[in-house]
Amino acid sequence: MSYYFRPFTYLILIFFISGCNPDSKHLPDDLANSLIVTYRNGSEIQSGETLEVLIENKTKYCLDFTPYYNIEINVDINGTLTLVKNNIIVSGNKPNILMPVGDPASGGFISVNPEMIIYNISKPIDASFQISGHLCDDENLLITKSIPFTILP
Repeated sequence: MSYYFRPFTYLILIFFISGCNPDSKHLPDDLANSLIVTYRNGSEIQSGETLEVLIENKTKYCLDFTPYYNIEINVDINGTLTLVKNNIIVSGNKPNILMPVGDPASGGFISVNPEMIIYNISKPIDASFQISGHLCDDENLLITKSIPFTILP
């Protein structure tokens, strides 16, 4: 009986030493992929309009995106990704916590209004905004999610 026990013991030991437990590998990518985005009125906006999305946390983890999801908006201006200002003004530093799946507070709305007044766009351009945050109980585990959209002239 001890002959069969040894290989199994070594296998378990190798499993834990190599870090092959499911929660240790690729956690940030898995978390980002488990954030489900639903566009409120589609993924296209006119220049000057506001894009609204619902983001839903489908993980078992509490996620903290304070302050206001740390939004960065990038637009493709003549083949160059350009960081533009978000015209949505948020007062205060209200927490933006997405609770785990199944909790009523597992989702939240995000609004972006890219500052496009200085760009004279004559054709649709690709854009995206990125949100970033971390686990509620581990500020070192960062999560980022990129949300694509199109800006129409």
